[in-house]
Amino acid sequence: MLGYGLINGSKFGVKATQAGKLAGAGAKPVTPEPMELSRLRAENARLKMHVDILKKATAYFAKDAL
Repeated sequence: MLGYGLINGSKFGVKATQAGKLAGAGAKPVTPEPMELSRLRAENARLKMHVDILKKATAYFAKDAL
């Protein structure tokens, strides 16, 4: 579905949320706030991983410069 501008069914999630039909574990409706919080936590974890990689690369190249 990447050719249609969809990533991991994101269009479905937006439509289901707007219609009030999206439910998480325990069949409680998922509001946009927890969805956004989950997305931000995932992005934060990804960025922390990138920072760690950059720190290791910096240490590697600094070692070679000495």
